Amino acid sequence: FQGLLRNPLATPFTLGVSTGAALGAMLAITFGGAAVAWLSVPLAPLASFAGALVGVAVVYFLASPRHRGLSTHVLLLAGVTMNAFFSALILFVQYFADLAETFRLLRWLMGDLDVSSYTPLVASAPLVAVVRGQFRHHRGVAELRDDPLPVRNESEPQCGL
Repeated sequence: FQGLLRNPLATPFTLGVSTGAALGAMLAITFGGAAVAWLSVPLAPLASFAGALVGVAVVYFLASPRHRGLSTHVLLLAGVTMNAFFSALILFVQYFADLAETFRLLRWLMGDLDVSSYTPLVASAPLVAVVRGQFRHHRGVAELRDDPLPVRNESEPQCGL
């Protein structure tokens, strides 16, 4: 995130990605049941990924104005705002969980590796191979571009650019 947005403050935490992922996992564990699987992949990691995508989409929607370019400062402020909002929603979901679910929720948030297996890794291996191939294919194109994301630099008007 830091290289893409050219800002040292751009992290998954300040952009709301990590809390969106945590909220997705919390919703799956609390209301969907963590034991449910889709294509042999547990529901919590899938919901976590979906929550991260929703977090990115909401932050991008809030930060993108109608007639101007995307400002990194506005993007970071929208991310911090959504981080706080998603954190509040995490606590709200935790309020509805019973004691056993609360235990699982907190273990998930702290990085639970107690009940890990190779099943999710094997199930995600084809997707990882396809994405890696796409990155290798488009790497040369991305290196040729000067601006990886059309972001408006805040100092341009002051410099006369």
